[in-house]
Amino acid sequence: MAGTVFASIFSGYTVVGIPNEAYNFGWKSIRWLPAIFTIIWAYFGTMLRLRRASNIRNHQTPVDFITDRYQSQILRYTILTLQALPAAVFLAAQVASIKNTINAMFGLSPDAVWPVIVINMIILIFEWVGGLSSVALTTPSRLWLWCFRLLRSLACSPPSSLRGRT
Repeated sequence: MAGTVFASIFSGYTVVGIPNEAYNFGWKSIRWLPAIFTIIWAYFGTMLRLRRASNIRNHQTPVDFITDRYQSQILRYTILTLQALPAAVFLAAQVASIKNTINAMFGLSPDAVWPVIVINMIILIFEWVGGLSSVALTTPSRLWLWCFRLLRSLACSPPSSLRGRT
C-alpha cells in the first residue's frame, strides 16, 4: 500500500522531473522522500478507518461519506466542487506536461497539439478498457521503474554537487 501511494503521488513527475532534478541539483532532490512519507502516514492514519466505515455503510465515493455523516446536500455539492476544481487544474497541468514532454522528445514545435491529442486518445482507450483497476495493477511496477530511473540517473551522471570532485 505504501508503495502504491508513493508511486501515485509522483506519477507524471517521475518521468522527467525528479531524475532531472537529481541530475541538476544533486542530493537536494532527496527532500522529496520525507515529504512523501508524511503524506503516506497521514493517509494511513485516516484512510484505513474511512475504508472500514465505507464498507459497512456502502459508500462509493468520499462525497457519499460526507452526505451520510452530515446529511447536508449543500455540503455535499460544496465538497464535490472542492474535489472537482483541483482535479481539473491537475488534469490541465498533466496535459500541458505531456505536450511539452512529447514535443521535446520528438523535436516537434512546442505549439504542436496533435501529439497530445493522440496520446490522450490512447489514455482514454486504456481507461475505457481497464479503468482504475489497470492503474492499481500497474502502480507497483511504476514505483520500481521510478526507483530504477532515479538510481540510473545518479549512477550514470553524478549530481552537480559531486561533479568535478575526485
